[in-house]
Amino acid sequence: MEEQNFTGRVVARVVNRGSKSEHSAAFLETPDGALRLKRRVAPPFHDRVLLRLAGSTVRCRGTVENGVLVLSRWRRIGPAPGKPFSGIMPGNGHRGGSS
Repeated sequence: MEEQNFTGRVVARVVNRGSKSEHSAAFLETPDGALRLKRRVAPPFHDRVLLRLAGSTVRCRGTVENGVLVLSRWRRIGPAPGKPFSGIMPGNGHRGGSS
């Protein structure tokens, strides 16, 4: 699969509501729709690194696999509302793996 570039706003949503696997997940909202975000090497449920991006605008790169955007790198380019923007955040320029 070929990597693509995306830009959008990260939001946190509850998935699998009402089940034992209910958890918060990060999604990238783009003009073409929302994609669930995942790091290649990360916990499958409740990825704190990606959830910290909620409310931020990011530019990212990755492959879409079954409707999930598997990230190879990302960069926060805009602040979450009400938060100062320093440009420094776990995952800035991250190339996968754990932070």
